[in-house]
Amino acid sequence: MRLRQIFSLYKRRVPVKGKIKIIYYYHCYDSNGKRLGFSTGKTKKSEAKNYCETLYKEDKLIPDIHNRMLFKNFSKNWFIYEKCEYVNNRLKRGEKYTLAWCQINRSRLERYLLPYFGNKILTKITRVDIEDWLLSLKKLSVTSKNQLLRLLRVMMKEAVKRGILSYNPAKDVSPLPGNCKTRGILTQNEVKKLFAKENFSEYWKGNAMYYTANLLAFCTGMRQGEIAALTGENVFPGYLIVKHSWSKIDGLKTTKAKKERLVPISDFIYQHLKNLCKSQRNAFIFSKTGGRRPVTGQRLKDALYFALAKMGIDKNERKRRNIVFHSSRHFANSQFIGAGISSVKTQQVIGHASDSMTENYLHLHLEQFQDIISVQQKIFQ
Repeated sequence: MRLRQIFSLYKRRVPVKGKIKIIYYYHCYDSNGKRLGFSTGKTKKSEAKNYCETLYKEDKLIPDIHNRMLFKNFSKNWFIYEKCEYVNNRLKRGEKYTLAWCQINRSRLERYLLPYFGNKILTKITRVDIEDWLLSLKKLSVTSKNQLLRLLRVMMKEAVKRGILSYNPAKDVSPLPGNCKTRGILTQNEVKKLFAKENFSEYWKGNAMYYTANLLAFCTGMRQGEIAALTGENVFPGYLIVKHSWSKIDGLKTTKAKKERLVPISDFIYQHLKNLCKSQRNAFIFSKTGGRRPVTGQRLKDALYFALAKMGIDKNERKRRNIVFHSSRHFANSQFIGAGISSVKTQQVIGHASDSMTENYLHLHLEQFQDIISVQQKIFQ
């Protein structure tokens, strides 16, 4: 093979100290057939050619940039939507990776990974470095530390895939031991008190929207985003059709399980929803803008926490019991399972993805959900 077939020269106009100079660059191909371009630093073609011939003889046409790559340089576009190669490849395969999740992971990267690994050479990062880093995150919970370890594993696995690393050192680091803190749950008596008619004005400031949204969460186990995404078109006597979820960053999107589901509701819940429905059927039910945009999840949480404080569960008590908005899903799930309702049917209503869920359960008739409605009614008896 002749040298002119191994590399090709081309000129570029490059600003140097305020002046434009003609610099020769060269193209060559890596082992995967990918074309790469590098500067010779030369202004004369003959010098550039001699430079490339010397590099070829020394097997250095492709600089060993990988061995000098800093973690911060490798991380430059990670989790930046539309720029991150890893995310784009997942999206091309039809996988789900939302803008909100990108922003969360980018924030984790910038806050916890870059300060420690940023100036380290990627190929020099060892298992010991990673273990020391985990132990340095003193203020984080075990769960949070293990989430960050999973994030680093993903990034280094991708580095192996791209040929930058020969192996993934994060793979050799075991997750930190320790039980995750059990999610808190309200008792049935506490939920009855929370939504009692006589406490409506004091606990919920007379706000039917916040009252109904939280009522729906505790009676059905619907996710915060699913509740926010409800429109009048989704509400029917005896049931809801949950089609979408809503996030402040991504807007309207599919549900977490990527499928629609039927959620039965008692007449008590239906009447509250009906009273909130706007004249336009496609308007969002829980909205402060006349149905044009859903209320934020933070407002729903704030309303719940205010009501809990009024009934004696203040911020410190909530923290002690680990009670959050998501506790409503645990409450609904416990009520259904405790009443003897099958786990498969509970999964269909709550919206848990499960391999054991059959297609038949996606087409259950409303009559087959009367046991769910009975549980909802008993909550307020």
